[in-house]
This record gives sequence, structure tokens and C-alpha cells, in this order.
Amino acid sequence: MSALSKSRGRILVINPNSSLAVTAAIEAAVQPLRISGGPEIAVDYLPSGPPGIATQQDVDSVVMPLAERVRAADADAFVLACFSDPGLHAVREAAGGRPPSGVCCAR
Repeated sequence: MSALSKSRGRILVINPNSSLAVTAAIEAAVQPLRISGGPEIAVDYLPSGPPGIATQQDVDSVVMPLAERVRAADADAFVLACFSDPGLHAVREAAGGRPPSGVCCAR
């Protein structure tokens, strides 16, 4: 982990679809949460994801890529930035004790 991550913590917010417009909107939405001395908040997207998450097939298609992204990430916590919280349970397993949350239910 980076020195910044160790001192302040790092939260990775992941848009599980491939829409750059949606990712930019998420980036704008989290901007007010970035406070001096608070954790670093990084926003990323899933390039292999569908353009949107609208069907069960879309949800199913992002579960394993999300788990792999989380497993490899240099982050202390994760937020799945999608109303249906796709893959939240698999991400929880992949996070290895680092807390994941979804924007819908945070189950």
C-alpha cells in the first residue's frame, strides 16, 4: 500500500459498468466527500463491463471481474457504485477482510 493509503486510508469506488459518462458522474458525486485529512477516494470503472447494468445477465457478467479487481486493488475499503449492488457477496469474499459496501443496501 502507498504511504497515503497507510496514513489516511483509501476507498475504491467501482462503477461496475463500462460507461465513462456514468463514471464521471460518480466522480462528481463523491467530490464533496473528499475532505482534508480524510481517506483518499478513488473512482474507477470496469472496462470489461456492459454499458449499463439493466438485466440479470449484466449483473452476472460483472461478478467475477469485480471480485478480481477488488482482490488486486490497493485499497482499504470498497464501494460498488451500482444500485443493484452486483457481486457484493463475491466482492466481500475477495476483499479479504477489507470492508465492501454497495450503494443500495450495504448488506
